[in-house]
Amino acid sequence: MRAAGGIALKPLMRRALHMGDELHSRNTAATLLFGREMYPHLLDMAQTRRDDVQSTLEYLAASDYFFLRLSMAAKMTADAARGIEGSSVVTAMSIWCNGTVIQVSGLGETWHYGPFPAAQRGCSKASSKTTSNGSAVKA
Repeated sequence: MRAAGGIALKPLMRRALHMGDELHSRNTAATLLFGREMYPHLLDMAQTRRDDVQSTLEYLAASDYFFLRLSMAAKMTADAARGIEGSSVVTAMSIWCNGTVIQVSGLGETWHYGPFPAAQRGCSKASSKTTSNGSAVKA
């Protein structure tokens, strides 16, 4: 990390979110992106610390959840925004089978519930189209 001069986590997290990670149960993209940032610096170290670099690369390759620890540390920045009067910053959120809840900085410790939208089952021919590989896509 020192050799890299640090790694900016927020842009990496933003990209991972766009790739489908949610930075808690799904961390594969974030872990791979973090590794990609580290690889050049690890390779520079390989001349003098080959065994350490090899074990680090093996660990990164085997751990889809490596980035979870980093994302949890980054969550602490949201915690610093708690309790600011009038603030609309979302400081915490969670989802489960029935809906989602959020906490908002200026609204104290109250959790605000929101249900999931009703799911539509099936689709008509008029509301769907077929991709080039033959799979149906909802229009």
